[in-house]
Amino acid sequence: MKYFAYGSNMLRERLLKRVPGATVIGLASVRGRELRFHKRSSDGSAKCDLATTQRDSDQAWGVLFEIPEDQITALDDAEGLGKGYARTAIQVRAGDGQAVESTVYLATPEAVAPALQPYDWYHSLVVMGARQNNLPAGYIAAIEAAHSIPDPMLRRKTRLEALEVLAAAARQP
Repeated sequence: MKYFAYGSNMLRERLLKRVPGATVIGLASVRGRELRFHKRSSDGSAKCDLATTQRDSDQAWGVLFEIPEDQITALDDAEGLGKGYARTAIQVRAGDGQAVESTVYLATPEAVAPALQPYDWYHSLVVMGARQNNLPAGYIAAIEAAHSIPDPMLRRKTRLEALEVLAAAARQP
């Protein structure tokens, strides 16, 4: 299955912890959508979503992966399928210009909370994934400019896991 990652799963180390058989295909983009940190998470913060804008001039970037069929359930679990995200098929444009049917997880309407902000560790996962995959410089700058807040629970399991993944990614050449 082709999977379009646009948030924290762009960081290969993050996705491979969740779906060990995932392989990178390359960069991809989708028009008429923009990255927003507005999906309500169970931890009280915001996670990423690809919001529809109806403007063809808007373009969101991400990474296209191949996910083994026997690991789709693991990806569904990691993404919170049915808990604020819906698995959806969309057309993305691969780096070579080809239109590719891919799976993406989009926030469900009841899970959108525009006033929320991402925790700093989650924001760092998204930024590092964008840098690791050499997304366009202006797009990376826009992600970096998004405001984040400190996680009030320093011992939160997902925070500690994220910090471990960030450290591992930073050690890669």
